[in-house]
Amino acid sequence: MNSVLAGLIYKSCAVYLDDIVIASPTFEQHLVDLGEVLRRLKAAALDIEADSQNCSDNDNVLLYVVYDSLLYYKDSKSKCALHPLKELKLFAPTSIRSTLLDYYHDHPTAGHLGVSKTLARLRFRFFWPKMAADVKRYVTSCTVCQFTKPCQKKPAGFMVPIVPQKPWEYVGVDFVGPLPRSPAGNAYLIVFVDYLTKWVEASAVREATSQVAAGKFVTDIFARHGAPTYLISDRGSPFVSELFEHVVSALGSVHRLTTAYHPQTNATERVNRTLKTAIRAYVGDKHTSWDKYLPQICFALRTAPHDSTGLSPSMMLYGRELDTPLDLITQPPSDGIDEPGVPYPETLRASLQEAHDHARAALDYKMSVTIIGIDLELNMKIEDAIAIEKCVVFLSIFTWAINVGC
Repeated sequence: MNSVLAGLIYKSCAVYLDDIVIASPTFEQHLVDLGEVLRRLKAAALDIEADSQNCSDNDNVLLYVVYDSLLYYKDSKSKCALHPLKELKLFAPTSIRSTLLDYYHDHPTAGHLGVSKTLARLRFRFFWPKMAADVKRYVTSCTVCQFTKPCQKKPAGFMVPIVPQKPWEYVGVDFVGPLPRSPAGNAYLIVFVDYLTKWVEASAVREATSQVAAGKFVTDIFARHGAPTYLISDRGSPFVSELFEHVVSALGSVHRLTTAYHPQTNATERVNRTLKTAIRAYVGDKHTSWDKYLPQICFALRTAPHDSTGLSPSMMLYGRELDTPLDLITQPPSDGIDEPGVPYPETLRASLQEAHDHARAALDYKMSVTIIGIDLELNMKIEDAIAIEKCVVFLSIFTWAINVGC
């Protein structure tokens, strides 16, 4: 070992039997020293046991490990019990960070999503110092986002909370369009959203009719996820037809309609805006090619943490994150990393239960804060000097606000 590391001993490393300790004054220099040691060991055909590798910074132990000459950051705070490999985040050197930012924000499977979602997807897979600042700078300076994303703030109004207890208990459905007719003849989107997991099923269709809505409910929801307890839609003609009502009731679901003055009760309303924004970001001047990007955009929405739950729809539904093509290249080998003796079904059950409990609590808190904030904002805008003492007054105030356009 001493001969292999000749010239480095006592300069940047120390050797005792088969143990090698590398010490450097800075993290950047440590990467250089570590790389040189690994290069020499590889040239000498010497292997390193994965379990024996660790890096420390003063009192912080086990921060970094090396697999196949790649440096990984070990995230002790990782909550991904089903995918322990993701506790290891590949350390991204400066030379590839711009490429990663482009891939996880600009690529069609990334969807040109916002700062928080882009940062969460990167943090799940990679690590580098000041990542949050780099992501914020990159996303906020994206010219495509600046030209295509509208303000998402909605006018104030009273809300009725819906906090589902299980996946596919409440499902929202809506049409988007008409859009420019594509070469395949598609001019509309039909969108389904699960209220708990936020999983999105979206299809490009030719017409927005009751026949299309009923057929897609059977093929996209019932056949894949089972019959929901409640199906929520607006009062559009495709959803109030006798045919659609018959199909929904035949599958055992209860059809609920949103109120005419507050269609935002349907969870698809925000998803529709996100889909249209993402489509605009990719089609450019080729407005009729929007439907070919739909699968990639849906993948982006399914793998990005949702603001309401803090978890991605894929984690909520499957108990794991969906791998991207880049994950299959950069993730470390599984041999010797997974902890033995834990049956997969038990791990899956525990992971899903934890995810659903977390999501229900987050949704309940988010909804309560939103209701308080929005209702209070509306009341105060009408007459700040008047103290409202009886709840019965709310209806007349709300009606007056609608009539005058407040």
